[in-house]
Amino acid sequence: MPFEIGAEVRLSPKITMNIGYQYHMSFSNSLDNINKRNELYSQANKQKSSWVPDGFSYIYASISINIHNKAYDMYADALPYNAAEYDMWDADGDGVPETIDKCPYTPKGVEVDAFGCPLDSDNDGVPDYRDIEQKPCDFYCNELGKNVLREELIFRMKSENPILQNEIYRYYPALLNGGTAYRQFYKKIPQKFKNIDSDKNQYIDIEELLSGIDSFFDQGPDAGAGSYLSVKDLFELIEFFFLQ
Repeated sequence: MPFEIGAEVRLSPKITMNIGYQYHMSFSNSLDNINKRNELYSQANKQKSSWVPDGFSYIYASISINIHNKAYDMYADALPYNAAEYDMWDADGDGVPETIDKCPYTPKGVEVDAFGCPLDSDNDGVPDYRDIEQKPCDFYCNELGKNVLREELIFRMKSENPILQNEIYRYYPALLNGGTAYRQFYKKIPQKFKNIDSDKNQYIDIEELLSGIDSFFDQGPDAGAGSYLSVKDLFELIEFFFLQ
């Protein structure tokens, strides 16, 4: 078991001296094979003499020299700069400093507001420089600000390569083995959509679908057939229309 005491003395910024004393105590009296009476240690005299543990100690001293370069301050050699110039920096040249520009990198020549964003006169979400129709949209605006009719938007939702009803089991063979819920749902109009089929021809056409969607927002005793539908029912109605 070691016991140590020492000190570290800094002689200079690069030179350090260490000095100390260390004593190691053992739990055996046979470490040097000599008992306390200076006799060779043996089992016989071990029984005669009292037991005193052996130990050893030493004094040490060392000098450490640090040959590394001095600490370098990365900001000490920085070039001087004018903070005001950076505050007024305008990367896209729209006249609005980058510190308050909410729409950075606006194309050159585009008229912007006080926050650096392109003007949007009709508030349709499409900036004037990309808006081909400078008027609000009735239902939906595309990326060029062009008005998209509701019928056109619903038509775009239709898949270009739909699965025919008589081929659905080729892609979903599990439906043939007891999976009747999916088959029954699209075989005929579900009961909750019966009122949408106004001409009672067992087929919901585009006019009936749009009428159901419009009446979904109606209220009162004169509300249309779709007013009783929930939001989930409305999505199921649209899905049923494309898969019937």
